[in-house]
Amino acid sequence: MSEPVVESFDQPIHVSVFQPFKDGFEFPKGTQSLLDARRHTPLRVVRLGGTQAESLKLRALGLSETREIVILEGISSRPRVIACGAVRVALSAKIANNILVQEVN
Repeated sequence: MSEPVVESFDQPIHVSVFQPFKDGFEFPKGTQSLLDARRHTPLRVVRLGGTQAESLKLRALGLSETREIVILEGISSRPRVIACGAVRVALSAKIANNILVQEVN
């Protein structure tokens, strides 16, 4: 009989993805909240969500640090509609505030 598969956040795939959640991680210059980012500007995700669990839920929706995102709709404290490739996702202002991004030059 084989051993059951146990998944942990210490696996190699999770180590790099969850690096921004570790104490002492320094965010790149120009990092801002998705809530503060400009619409229709290509953005790179620095940290996806406020917690590791939230990050996993956003990944399940198709968001990723490896693909550019663009804010399609939303201003001020209103919800955001973002595009990540062919995926379109509506995010509350609270969740958008927890996503950290940089403008792509």
